[in-house]
Amino acid sequence: MLSMRTRTLGLLIALVAGGLIVAGCSSTPRPTTAPTAPALPVRPSPDPREESLEATRARCASEPLEQGRILFTRAFTDTDKRLKYDLFYIDLRTKAVSRALNSPTPDQLPAVGQTAQGLLIPGRVGGSLSPDGRRIAYFDFARVIVADANGNNPQVVDASLLRLSDNIQWSPDGSQIAYVDFVSGTARVATLSPALAVRDEKPDVPILAISSYSWPPDPSYGRRLYSAGCIVIGQQCPLISVAYLSRPAQGVPPRKVASNAIYPRWSPVSNLIAALSLSLGNPQFLEVGVIEQIGGEPWKPAEALVSGGLSWSPNGCGLVGVTLNQQGFFLFDLARRTVTLLPVPDSAQTLHPQWVR
Repeated sequence: MLSMRTRTLGLLIALVAGGLIVAGCSSTPRPTTAPTAPALPVRPSPDPREESLEATRARCASEPLEQGRILFTRAFTDTDKRLKYDLFYIDLRTKAVSRALNSPTPDQLPAVGQTAQGLLIPGRVGGSLSPDGRRIAYFDFARVIVADANGNNPQVVDASLLRLSDNIQWSPDGSQIAYVDFVSGTARVATLSPALAVRDEKPDVPILAISSYSWPPDPSYGRRLYSAGCIVIGQQCPLISVAYLSRPAQGVPPRKVASNAIYPRWSPVSNLIAALSLSLGNPQFLEVGVIEQIGGEPWKPAEALVSGGLSWSPNGCGLVGVTLNQQGFFLFDLARRTVTLLPVPDSAQTLHPQWVR
């Protein structure tokens, strides 16, 4: 997993209700002043202009940044004195660190060739909570597993993944998960119900390899949001990393969200897209940007280099990324244009953050 940052250039990748209120007939007198109707949700449209960056920052100005928890992968020394990987939460208010699952960290290494990102260390990585918070998906260095949020009732979804490129992503309706094989650069989408089925998905541009895969919040935006790039950079393929949004209709070329962008993530409450891009001053590392208009220049909430991994806060007011030394996180505040360091004590490495409630 430590080699992921050094390979970023080589595999940088994985690219970029409305409603009606009807007044019914009634024999009772009507009040002089009509009651205020409740606010109705807005149906998403394919054009990302419903809440501008300026409106988002104004909405978030009165909300504290440090709310909720970060679910993440942590390398730590267990009670048996062995280094392992497992899933933990850190509470943003108290800074308390707790285990995510109620079962012990796996002790046994997987079969040869089945180690995540080449590390001969047992454990679980890439955890992700479902949208309703009832289930968790993770990779245990040999298999993709979906379980209850506390780890009970685990179900093996895929037993052939070699190396995980990005943390596992859930579809907005919770019926599917997506993950990327770091070796092949191919995304896999697992449909969980009514029957389990796993399919491979390749990028729209054949010469590219996917590095991250997620979904827009509504199908009217598109079928998938992903990043992809060339496995080998050269004259035949100069693309380092591009974020793409597939169109809703099959067979229509995708929209390029941004060049030089990896891990694109759609805000859970607005039409902003966040992504990481190569730092021009230090191309070994990445910096956070927020894309307001597809194809436009990203806005940087604050200056800080990160090593990989990106997630929105549930209220769409902040972002979390992994620090360069991979022993903590940076919290980016969109409203205040600040970045806050969140160290995680007693951790050899922190990876794959997901900001949850």
